Amino acid sequence: ANRHWRSINGSTGLLIVPGDDTYVSPRWYPSKAEHGRVVPTWNYELVEVTITNLEAKRKLSQNRAEADQYGVIDGLARSDHSVDHNLAAAMTRPSV
Repeated sequence: ANRHWRSINGSTGLLIVPGDDTYVSPRWYPSKAEHGRVVPTWNYELVEVTITNLEAKRKLSQNRAEADQYGVIDGLARSDHSVDHNLAAAMTRPSV
């Protein structure tokens, strides 16, 4: 029913492959007790593949203080969801 395929022949394509993602509670940040200026966020892994290029993105609390990162890792590790455990493990691996 989608006729777009007729007009994209020879065009550059974009494929987005989602990875694990999860909610990050602000209560996992030790800095919340210090100043309370934290908000919830969403951590995710996403791989973007183009016809000629490979790009990847990791949003795993890298913008947070180390103590907050460990707080998130601990919170995810306590979860009942395997996706959360996967992201906790990903946060403990060095970025490539």
